[in-house]
Amino acid sequence: MLYEGAFVTSNRRSATDPQKSPLARKLEILYSEILDRVGSADSDFRSCNPDSACSRDNLLAYLALRDHDVQDLQFELADRGLSSLGGLEGSVMASLQHVMGEVGTSTCFDKENH
Repeated sequence: MLYEGAFVTSNRRSATDPQKSPLARKLEILYSEILDRVGSADSDFRSCNPDSACSRDNLLAYLALRDHDVQDLQFELADRGLSSLGGLEGSVMASLQHVMGEVGTSTCFDKENH
């Protein structure tokens, strides 16, 4: 899976850590669920052309994101002066990673949990 390289084994706090802000936990859960969906769909959409794998993964991530109601999350981001999740179609996972970085959370998860 294309996005797997963005993850390293880490002892960082999990999305259920009570010391994390509720917004950070919501973003981590959303990111993890999208990543899981892309990973599970990856085998159904094998590409003969490795150059198209990035586009395939981004489309799968976008479709997984659209399955979530992110309106409240967008309001929370706007309250913090951060960009909403609108307009991330071109690079879903990278855009989510950027927003997560802005709220002080990480995209590094323990591979055993994700």
